[in-house]
Amino acid sequence: MDYGLAPAPREQGWKKFVLALAAFLLMSAIPALAAAVPVEDTAVLLLPVIAACFIAGWWAGGRFVLAVIWVALAAWLLAAPAAPGAAAYRDLASGWGLILAASFGVVCLAGTDRRPFLHRALSAIGIAILMSLLLLAVSHDGAHHAQSVFAEQFAVRNQRWAASVQSYMQQLGVQAPAPGANGGGVTSEYLQWLSTYAQRLNAYSAIMVTVYPAMLALESLMALALGWGLYHRLSRARLGPPLASLKVFTFNDQLIWGLVVGLTFVLLPSFASVAVVGRNLLLFFGALYALRGLGILAWVARRASRWTLAGLIMVGVLFWPIVLAVALAFGISDTWADWRTRMQAAMPPGRHGSPS
Repeated sequence: MDYGLAPAPREQGWKKFVLALAAFLLMSAIPALAAAVPVEDTAVLLLPVIAACFIAGWWAGGRFVLAVIWVALAAWLLAAPAAPGAAAYRDLASGWGLILAASFGVVCLAGTDRRPFLHRALSAIGIAILMSLLLLAVSHDGAHHAQSVFAEQFAVRNQRWAASVQSYMQQLGVQAPAPGANGGGVTSEYLQWLSTYAQRLNAYSAIMVTVYPAMLALESLMALALGWGLYHRLSRARLGPPLASLKVFTFNDQLIWGLVVGLTFVLLPSFASVAVVGRNLLLFFGALYALRGLGILAWVARRASRWTLAGLIMVGVLFWPIVLAVALAFGISDTWADWRTRMQAAMPPGRHGSPS
């Protein structure tokens, strides 16, 4: 199998890309995501990556003025003052964004046009992690400080969301019932729901802060993919094959060892000291295999009508945990089963063809 995203025969359009870009930039507006993603201002990750792509593109024969424009935009964003009390978080987010972009730029400059995106992205993330670990190692209590900064940031976001909901309710004239009053009905139930949901968000953040490296790596992978896609839509200097459809998404089967090592660290008592590393490995590589499984499901549904596809999407949104589990199972088993090749070979004559 190819290592990475299979090359697309032509550049894809803007419609789906713009939707994905908007979802990435606005995903922190969803409370459950804001309580999980380490970098809330995702533009801090995206703009430096785009600038790095245009620098590599200029080196490959692209326009110098485009590189200057995007570098200036990235520098302007990173130089913006931090919010009160968020200086440490801003430094961590901006520092990671710069390291990630620099690593991806070096990988693009050192690579060849035949290297697919995912190979470059994983290499860049690996280099960025190593550089960050070195920086944390030379700083006093660096790793613990980074975790505490993200934990504090998660708590701030959850409190901000609860305060905004309470403020909106007060504007509508909804008040909490007095202590000891027999207040019931919608007001009391809604306030109870708000309190319960806020507690769940805090508990969720407490779990996610232990796997913030994996979440940061996944968030970075999304930023790299969007930066790569935007660059190849705005520049004629090719850095490599454009992103292909999810239906043909695959990667090197040797990445299964990431899951194996993660399970080993988590399940065996002798590796209890590195169990947190195992959980991060499981989350990151599990997400990759779940995406691979979603690609298989999309390949199966590629011939469905629009109405059928819309219905499947609605079912997937309502029952997303089940869909995610099924996708993970398909993605992992695809290492040995190669489902798309098997199903393509089993099709009746005349129905073979590229999954466009």
